[in-house]
Amino acid sequence: MLERHLAVFHPRPGMPIRPPIPALPPGTLVLTDTPCLAEQISAMPEATQTTVVCTDPSARTGQIITHATEDTFVGTPENALARVCAITSLHDAPWPRSVPERLLTLQELLFLAARRMATITAPVGRSLAVLVLDPLLRGVPHPHSALLTGFVKCATWELTGHETYAVVTDAPMDQAFGQLEVESTYQRGLPVAHYRHGRRWEERLVPAPLTAASGAPVLTDDSIVVAAGGARGITATALLGLLGTARPTLWLLGSTPATDLTRSTTLPEGVDRASYIRESLRRSPGSHPAEHGKEYERLRRIAEMRRMLRAMRARCGAANVHYLTCDVTDPAAVDAAAAQVYGAHSRVDLLVNAAGIGGARALAGKSLDVFRRVRGVKIDGYRHLKSAFCSPPPELWCSFSSIAGAIGLTGESDYGPANDLLNLAARYESTHFGCRELAICWTMWGESGLGPRSGFTEYTRSTGRLSLLSDLEGQRLFGDELRADRGPQHAVIVHLGLAEHHTIRTQFPRLPADGNAYLTMPVEGNGTLVSWKLDLRGHDYLRGHRRRGRCILPGALAIELAAQAASWLTGGAPLLVVRDAWFRAPIALAPERSEYHLLASYADGVVRAEIRSRPAPALRSSLHFQADIVTDLPWVPHAADSAVPVLTTAIEALDSISGHGDPTSADTEFARPFDGLRDVRYAADGVRATWRAELPERQQQHFSLMRLPWLLLDAVLQAAGTTPGSSRRPTPHRILRIEPTAQLNDLQVLSRHPAGVPVAATHGGIQAIATTPQGEVIIRIDGLELAP
Repeated sequence: MLERHLAVFHPRPGMPIRPPIPALPPGTLVLTDTPCLAEQISAMPEATQTTVVCTDPSARTGQIITHATEDTFVGTPENALARVCAITSLHDAPWPRSVPERLLTLQELLFLAARRMATITAPVGRSLAVLVLDPLLRGVPHPHSALLTGFVKCATWELTGHETYAVVTDAPMDQAFGQLEVESTYQRGLPVAHYRHGRRWEERLVPAPLTAASGAPVLTDDSIVVAAGGARGITATALLGLLGTARPTLWLLGSTPATDLTRSTTLPEGVDRASYIRESLRRSPGSHPAEHGKEYERLRRIAEMRRMLRAMRARCGAANVHYLTCDVTDPAAVDAAAAQVYGAHSRVDLLVNAAGIGGARALAGKSLDVFRRVRGVKIDGYRHLKSAFCSPPPELWCSFSSIAGAIGLTGESDYGPANDLLNLAARYESTHFGCRELAICWTMWGESGLGPRSGFTEYTRSTGRLSLLSDLEGQRLFGDELRADRGPQHAVIVHLGLAEHHTIRTQFPRLPADGNAYLTMPVEGNGTLVSWKLDLRGHDYLRGHRRRGRCILPGALAIELAAQAASWLTGGAPLLVVRDAWFRAPIALAPERSEYHLLASYADGVVRAEIRSRPAPALRSSLHFQADIVTDLPWVPHAADSAVPVLTTAIEALDSISGHGDPTSADTEFARPFDGLRDVRYAADGVRATWRAELPERQQQHFSLMRLPWLLLDAVLQAAGTTPGSSRRPTPHRILRIEPTAQLNDLQVLSRHPAGVPVAATHGGIQAIATTPQGEVIIRIDGLELAP
C-alpha cells in the first residue's frame, strides 16, 4: 500500500558536518552557458587556476564549446576533473518557452564530465557542484533549473566518492558563491538547497493522504480527453481505470504509425523474446539477432496497442476513441493533432502528458545519444503539447512524472532531470498562472509501463529500492488525484511504500518531513478543507492541567493543534502569525457525552482552524475555539487580511450552532509539565517570571514534533492571568496576535536555554512576551483579553 506525499519546500537551516569546499578551488572546471558569468568568473582572483568553458558562441572569455560530443572530455587529464562546477543564470528566462540550446549543451557537458568522473578511481576531495542564479519568483524555481539540479539528484546516487550538491539562489553571484561554499559543509536531505532572501529552503516529502476523495466520476459522457502516450503502458491502463460507466471521447497520441495497427502481421500468442529471435534466426540464417529483437519489440508494442484500443472502444464506443500518429518531439505533428482535436471540439477537459522512453543505465555506460533522446521526449514533448493545446488550455493538465525526478535514482541521469522539469513546471504553472496542473511522480508499475517491457522490473525487485505498483492500485491512485482539489501546494505528488521509505531514509535521511504530534488521518477532507475527530485521552501528561477537578485542555494547546492543522494543509509551510484567536468554551480531555472535531480550511496563505463539540446523540455543535494561522507558503504571498472561507462542508455536517460555555477559571491546578512558571515577581507594570519546564525523556520525541513552543505559550498566559493574593486565574478569552518569532518548539527552547526563559506580562493581559536570557524574542502576544 502506497502513501501519498507532497513534494514541498521547507525553510531549514543546514547542519554542518564537514570542512567547506571553496567555490572555486584550484583546478576547477567551470561550465556555464552565460557569457557575462564566464567573464566575471575569469576575472576573480581565486579563479587563476580554473578552466572556464562557455556554451554560448558570443562568449569572449574562456573556452567555447557549442556542441557536445562523446569525445568532449575523453582526453582530459583526471586531475582536471577533480572539481566540476556548472553555473547558469535564469534571471532573463521567460516561461513558457523552449530550453535554449546553450543550456541543453551545458547539461550535456555536465553529464559528460560526471560520466568521466564515474570511471576514475581517485582519492577523496572530488566534487560536482551546481549553482543556479534564479529570481525564485514567489519561491518557485524556474523549471529549466531542473536540468541541472535534477541531474545532481541522480548523480549523487552514483558518484559515491564525490561531494555532490547544488544551490539555487536569488542572491548576486558574489554572495551566491559564498552560499555554495557553505552548502558544501552541510548534511542534506536532497543535494539541492534553495536560498531566497538569504533564507535556506529544502525540498521535503510531507505526508498528505486523501482520506475522503469524492466518489463522483472523473469523466462523463461529455468529457474530452487527450493522452500523449495513451494507447499502451501505464497511460492506457490508468485511463481504463477512469472510465467506469462513462463514455467520454478519447484522443490518444502515439509515435507508432497508425498503419501498423491495421497490418496483418501479428505476434504469435505466448511467444517470448528469446523464442522469437531463435525461430527468426532459424528462418533467416546469417541475420543479426539484434534485428529480430527490434522486430519483436515492434510487434509486441502493436499487439499491446491493439488490445488496449479494443478495450477502450468496447467501453466508450468505437466512434469515441481516436488514435493519432504523433511524435511529441515533432512540433508540426503536435500542432496537427491539436488542430484535429480542436476542430472536432471546443475544449479539452483533461490532458495527460505521459509520453516517455526509458534508458536506465549506469552513468559510466550511458551514451550521449540515449541521454538526448530520453530527455527530448519528456521536455520537448511537454513544451510542444503546451504550445499546441493552448486555445483554450485544458481544464486539467496531468503530467506523468517519475520518482526519479523527485529523489533521483541510479541509472536515471537523463530521465530524472527531465521528469523533475515536469515537476517544477507544474508548480510554476499553478503558482504564476493559476492553472490546474499536477505532476504525479510514479514509482515502478509492476505490470504495465517501461519496467516490465525493459526487464527493469526484475532488477527493481532484486534491489528492493522501489515498490512494484499493481495496475489496480495505480488506477485507484490516479483517479483519487484527479478527483482531489488542486492548488500550488498540491502540484507535485509522490507515492511512497515501504521500499521507497527505506530507500529514501538510507540515501537522504533528512528528506522525509516529520509527522504531527497529535493529528493522524482526517475523518474527511480535500485539498483545502479537512476535519479530524479529536481524541487526546492517550496523552496522560495532559491530565496535569486541571480546573475545578476536571482535566481541561490548555488554550495554548488549541493554538498548537491549529498550527498542526495548518502544517497538514499547506505541506509544512512555516507559521508566521496566529491572529484573532477566540476561546469560547472549555475543552475537556475526556468528554462524557460529546466528541470534539478540529476543522481547518485554507485560502491564500491563511488557515482558519476551529474546534467544535457535538453532544451525543444530538446533531447540534458548539464552537469552543477558533483562530487564523498566517503561513509563509513560498509560492503564495500571504496577505494579512485575506478572507478565509467558511468551513461550509464540515460545519454543516455538524449542524453548526456556536456555544458560549463558562469561560472563567478558578482553582486551577498545574502539574508537570504545566508547572514550569517559577520566581513569579509582581511589579507596577505587570508580572515577571522564569519558565523552566521538565519534559520526561520518554516524551521528548513526542515534543520534537510540535510546531510551536506551546508549553512556553501556556506559561506566558499563566503569567498574564496571575494576580497577587488571588486564587483565581482568569483564562484567555481572545488574542489578537501571537508571533512565534524564533520558530522553535518547547524541546528546542529548553535545550538551548536550560537555565530558564524570562517571561513578562502586563497586568490584566494586553501584552505578554517570552525572551531568551539575552533578550531575543521567542514568542510575543499582543491584544490579550482575559475572561472576566
